[in-house]
Amino acid sequence: MDFDINRRALFDAAALNYERDYETDIAGWVAEIIESGFFEKPSVSRYKCNKSYTVEEYIGLFNTFSDFLKLPETKKNRIETIIRTSLRKLGGTILKDYESVLIHGKKNPS
Repeated sequence: MDFDINRRALFDAAALNYERDYETDIAGWVAEIIESGFFEKPSVSRYKCNKSYTVEEYIGLFNTFSDFLKLPETKKNRIETIIRTSLRKLGGTILKDYESVLIHGKKNPS
């Protein structure tokens, strides 16, 4: 049971990793480019990759998130402990998926 609680806390902590759907943002950026009048309708390219993190690398990643850094020290320490314990029980690494989005805009001839 303790392991399940730690896993849930790990996934709650991972929410600080800003995993969300960016479709609305991308559509807004494309619309802004079109509305500028300087570019033809842009195309959007997506590039996916993943990276495996060790326990310490993943904790280091958390220490770059503003929301994590704003937490009280006691809460940060608890999250780090949960991450260490949970990831070690899961084999010592975590695989994170990433996606880069490139918006291509060709200048209008006018």
